[in-house]
Amino acid sequence: MNVPSNYWGLWQRTLLATSDYHDGSSRVCWLQTSSWHADIRIPGHRPDFTGIMSLAGCSGEQLSWLAKQQGFVGITAVTGNQCEWKRAIDFQPPSGKRDIGRMLFEHPGKLLEYGIEDVYSEIWERKTDDKNERCYALQLLDQGEPAEPASYLLVSSNHFIYLRNRLARLAQQAFKSSDQLQHYPQDELVQLLDFEISFGLILGAGNSWKIMLSTLPWREGQALYEKEPVFTPVKGVCQDLCSRKTWRVLCWNPE
Repeated sequence: MNVPSNYWGLWQRTLLATSDYHDGSSRVCWLQTSSWHADIRIPGHRPDFTGIMSLAGCSGEQLSWLAKQQGFVGITAVTGNQCEWKRAIDFQPPSGKRDIGRMLFEHPGKLLEYGIEDVYSEIWERKTDDKNERCYALQLLDQGEPAEPASYLLVSSNHFIYLRNRLARLAQQAFKSSDQLQHYPQDELVQLLDFEISFGLILGAGNSWKIMLSTLPWREGQALYEKEPVFTPVKGVCQDLCSRKTWRVLCWNPE
């Protein structure tokens, strides 16, 4: 299933509008490959996490705010001017509605999205513009099977989004609102929120992959990789020669 190349690349949302709400302060990045997408959505007005190095060190207020974050990864299906994002893993619990929108390219660098099963509109601006850029999606394997917890890596040009799910036994127990957090024991809440989505910048050969935005705020500024990994796809899988991790190739469109 191929997504038209005018969708490929990194997009940043500049505005979300509903009938009674406008959001221009959240930091939202959507990375689209030829078939898979990844998305991270960090609300505005984030509390101060200075000195916090793990979920266990967060206050109740900080944990409540972290629960409002969003992000997901999955397969993208485009039919005509409709685009549907079919989520494989999701930070938030299922809403019961499809994530599907009517898409309008105002120009190659600006995309307007209008909800089909929900009433909203979003404005997206492209941050990469080379249709032939490096663009791929990988799923982490463990002895030939999908790793637990599920982990994905998507790359477009010099940007990446890495996603690591919460543990499978907790995947269906997600919170429905921050008001429900008081009902969870502290240790279970920490496990529910242990879902990493990190967006970052690839600094070039021999340099690190720097995390710029993350659902785990203390990860920002750290390196996903200390130096450029070397991926060599062979028969649908590839091994990172630096970490020795093995990944399934979901799609691969090298430069």
